[in-house]
Amino acid sequence: MKIRNLFLPSIALGATFLMMTPAESTGFSVLGHSLSPTQADFRVFNNFLDSQANNNTTITTNYPGYSGATLAIWKAVAEWSSGPHGTGAGDPHQAVIGSGGSSFDPIFNGEATGTGVIGNNILSSLNQNGGGTLAFMQGGSSGWWIRFYENWNWADGPGVAIGGGTIDIQGTACHEYGHSLGLNHSTAGGAPTMSAFSNGNGVVDRSLSADDIAGIKSIYGVANNSGTKPVISQVINLGGQVKIIGTNFTLNNNQVWFTRLTPGTTGGTGGNPIKVTGASSTNGNTEIVVNIPATAGPGDIQVKRNSANQESTSACFPFDPFSVPPPIPMITNVSPASVPPLTPTGTPTVVLTGSGFAAASNLVVNSVVVGNGATPFTGSWTIDNDNQITIEMPLTGSAAIVAVGPVDITFDTPGGQGAAQVEIIPVVDAALAAENTLVSLATGLNVACSAQDTDIVLLEVSAVDGPTIFPGILDLEIGGGDLANIFKVKRWNIGPKLWRRFETGPVTGLPFGIDLYFEGLVIPASTGHSTPYESTNKVTITTAP
Repeated sequence: MKIRNLFLPSIALGATFLMMTPAESTGFSVLGHSLSPTQADFRVFNNFLDSQANNNTTITTNYPGYSGATLAIWKAVAEWSSGPHGTGAGDPHQAVIGSGGSSFDPIFNGEATGTGVIGNNILSSLNQNGGGTLAFMQGGSSGWWIRFYENWNWADGPGVAIGGGTIDIQGTACHEYGHSLGLNHSTAGGAPTMSAFSNGNGVVDRSLSADDIAGIKSIYGVANNSGTKPVISQVINLGGQVKIIGTNFTLNNNQVWFTRLTPGTTGGTGGNPIKVTGASSTNGNTEIVVNIPATAGPGDIQVKRNSANQESTSACFPFDPFSVPPPIPMITNVSPASVPPLTPTGTPTVVLTGSGFAAASNLVVNSVVVGNGATPFTGSWTIDNDNQITIEMPLTGSAAIVAVGPVDITFDTPGGQGAAQVEIIPVVDAALAAENTLVSLATGLNVACSAQDTDIVLLEVSAVDGPTIFPGILDLEIGGGDLANIFKVKRWNIGPKLWRRFETGPVTGLPFGIDLYFEGLVIPASTGHSTPYESTNKVTITTAP
């Protein structure tokens, strides 16, 4: 039922709560107004009279500090956000809360002390009989209010089976907030939230349809999350400060908006979020750290760029300033503390022990982030548990060990950064290592060798196993006693980084399933490159398709 003759614009939700499908599907329509980012705040005056309107007392991580009808309405409005509210979890009827996809993002500002008036952006109950009308919105671009008639039995969920004879607060609030954003009723098929009639008991209306999303985008434009619109991916309570991690922040003059701890006045600035202004970002405009205002409470946190358009604000992220800050990572031991660049089994393994490692990310060696080790010899790392991280030191790639001396290792956790050092030491015993022992010829061989600076290493291969010894000259484990069975593959002049690597690329002309024996013949600089020659360990590689 439209009541625009009373207040302009003003919309009521249907004439009945029974689901009715329009005869024609002409889609969404608009009221002709839109809200600015300064009208993004909303509050709840929880004066619902029905017991089932406030029987959900479970506090969820994505909606901290509130329960009952207030929580249901918070989730309803959050569904219109440009992207997921926190992780998007929190409702059994939909996988993700936060489906609007437009550039507009509302921010929850806690509870109000009264119903207020049109323009205060407050949702509340109205102890009157609305006949067949469930609820209504009145207002426009300068603000609004939403009232729910108390002649209906209101339920706060969160389950989808809310009980016979009850109407879902969340679904109804989602519809009415769509009106406050500027959407009129939709005549599209498929039960859109903005249909003129409630879809059943209203639970279906919690989730936006494609027509609802198209409608809100037509008013506010599509969120440019990959370009200019801020996006929050993580919020970390540091205890007195909060770190906000995301993208598209500006270098200077960001604003961070918080939900109020205690209700403000119903009029004037009482509905405004708590704001920290002039905040700078770091780490390539991806991190903001600000002091948590004493007047901020559990609810939403939002970043506003230094601009006035709709693209200036991020989708909100849940934040509780009273939550326990994550532990600061503590490294108590590095084992071993000193390693050569290569061992016969491959790149050396270093184990960090301590505490606060469970959520570690972005492990960095030599100022380069180390990945998962998909490329041979580039290093990898795993979180064994909250007290241990195991690192395979990188030999090649941009994080490669390139000289003797200390190597810095850092990693990030929600509680802060962990930092350690590993000493790369000179090679005592020359070593040879392979990517793996079963090698696809289509991929090729990949072996690495370490020795002392200025040593010369000849990489040798043989299809015959067994020692080849010439006393006072060389002592090899391959060739079966005959130098004719041994072939030189590569000559390396070992430099100050103490290692070299050999990659063949695809190999042709060799059969599958044979064993190849590799060994390095070392011509040491310490003896003036004269005999006797030293040797590395033997590496056996089996060929495969």
